[in-house]
Amino acid sequence: MTFQERFAETCEKLIVYDSEYLLVGVSGGADSMCLLSSLCSLRDCRAACPTGVLPFPKIIVCHVNHLLRGSDSDADEAFVKEFCKQKAVIFRSVRYDVRAKAKADSTGLEETGRRLRYEFFYAVANEYSSAENPVQIAVAHHRDDAAETILMNLFRGAGPDGLIGIRPQAGRIIRPLLSFSRGEIEETLRENQIPYRIDASNFENEYFRNYIRNDLIPSVARASGRNPTEALLSLRAILLRDKEYFDETVQELLREEAVFLAPAWRAISCRTLRSNKTAISARLVRALYEDTFGCKKDLAAVHIDSILALSLGESNGKTISLPGKRIAHIDGGSLFFTDEASHSLDQARFFPLSEGGVFLTPANSDEPLHLELFPEQFVSVPKTSIFAQVYLVENPQQLVYNNRTWYCEEKELSGVILRNPEPGDVFHRAGGNGGKPLRRYFSDQKIPSSLRPRIIVAAKGREVLWIPGLSHAIGFTDALSESRFRAACGMKDESPESRVKMVGITLDEN
Repeated sequence: MTFQERFAETCEKLIVYDSEYLLVGVSGGADSMCLLSSLCSLRDCRAACPTGVLPFPKIIVCHVNHLLRGSDSDADEAFVKEFCKQKAVIFRSVRYDVRAKAKADSTGLEETGRRLRYEFFYAVANEYSSAENPVQIAVAHHRDDAAETILMNLFRGAGPDGLIGIRPQAGRIIRPLLSFSRGEIEETLRENQIPYRIDASNFENEYFRNYIRNDLIPSVARASGRNPTEALLSLRAILLRDKEYFDETVQELLREEAVFLAPAWRAISCRTLRSNKTAISARLVRALYEDTFGCKKDLAAVHIDSILALSLGESNGKTISLPGKRIAHIDGGSLFFTDEASHSLDQARFFPLSEGGVFLTPANSDEPLHLELFPEQFVSVPKTSIFAQVYLVENPQQLVYNNRTWYCEEKELSGVILRNPEPGDVFHRAGGNGGKPLRRYFSDQKIPSSLRPRIIVAAKGREVLWIPGLSHAIGFTDALSESRFRAACGMKDESPESRVKMVGITLDEN
């Protein structure tokens, strides 16, 4: 099978042919020019096919001028632009002063350049994408790159998952050349007289990858008499097989054992972490982190070890600061993650739970909440957007069932105060068997202990009558509790004579 036949077979598996566009990252070097030329050949071949074959997407070439090599960098950009003109493909380019950016961000040149490249690729891809048709991004990594990445990750201290390295597809990124060696690419370039630019800096060991490519792998090959690339890719295949097993096991545990602090916000119990082998527990922590933030970036082995150490003691109320202003919490016997932007516990005003939620006063407030409730009242909770409205219920049509509105007899309203929990508070949940200390009820609901002092409750003395957004003791918030209330009051019909005077109290946010 020829190079182009193998390439076409690979593209059939990776490219979404009914997409309108395909973005290709092209530096002008051998690998990316081979990729672009092969894609253009495949495009032309499909265009000549009989009706019924999906046409190739329109190609968008993205080139990043890193401004690292003076006139050579500019010549690379001009070369790619001219080639795109000859091949009738869209050309987009951008210039970044990578050296200045790396210095400003205190990051390496290689890391900074890669980040800026992909930011540009995604920005352009999003311009041409639609909700139904996201644009794929093709890059020119090959087999030797995959082996080099494994070694780079090994020396950085990566675990088994990191040693798998790059894959043929990761989200919108596709790598059609990943099954081809550098030698095969160079041979194709010669045979088809495909032009490309030579970056002299690739032969210098300024970058760690260049050292691995130019010195380390050739030295190992000479010493062992074998091609280390094949051994590394064999290791990758074994690790990938193991990863698939572990991933399946971990996801099954998450489905079975996860506690939902909110509809889309999961926690895992410390008991589950303790009862599994470390190999599984560490992956559970990583999976929960990815589930919360959408990525595993910056969560290193040292962080996972610290989290697992805390989970052994179930140290409630303890936190671990993580990179990127993220926090690991162990609370209520469970581990969960938050960040300052989306789940800051200090800034939260309503903390959602799997069923309902709780309203919160500001963190570290010097003024304790104390609002006495009266009929026909509208009052704001200080320093929040939360308001309380009290109104007389004139007829059944005024009833609105939800946990944010509570109905009680008018006579019960006397002495009811909106406040925060206090020592000695008790709660007799409507429909429950007996009562319990309020703190124990909060624990049963898996509410983080750091939030409990800020929860807004309606109480009379030490008796909590209503926890807005969550539950109630007397009165009603739904049709079932209303039915029970009416039965307890001996109300057999809706005649005015049989009605009890009711008030509604709504707690909500502006």
